[in-house]
Amino acid sequence: MWPVAAAVVTAVTTAGLGVPHAYASDTHRPDNAVIVWDRNAEAAIWDVARQQPQVQARSFAMVHGAVYDAVNAIAGTPYQPYLTAPAADGTESTDAAVASAAYHVLDELFPPSKRACGRSTTPTWPPSPTAAPSSAASPSAPRRPPP
Repeated sequence: MWPVAAAVVTAVTTAGLGVPHAYASDTHRPDNAVIVWDRNAEAAIWDVARQQPQVQARSFAMVHGAVYDAVNAIAGTPYQPYLTAPAADGTESTDAAVASAAYHVLDELFPPSKRACGRSTTPTWPPSPTAAPSSAASPSAPRRPPP
């Protein structure tokens, strides 16, 4: 019985069923806003703030929770928000919402007084506008009130 099941799995897997394969190293596809702002968060958390791993996890969770809530709100809140569902009518730019949410969390985590303490050889925060998708270069969404 097992050889038959293995043959079926192998045949289905090699046939591909017309499903395109996604590779992390695919350089022909542009990065979406979530990937861009995850990289910006990495730079801020790892390189600029040099946070310890236990603190990094908290910072990444805050950034990605805010991004999730922003995108979820634009999609009509099909899933339960982590914190709140920002007001959205579904016509907003997802890239701009991602950029705004991530930027504001990182800006709260690393205010100018903390950024000034970094060494001159480390990357600076906030990233240059060219690091964000063009529709999200200047985030303008209102900040969330503290919990």
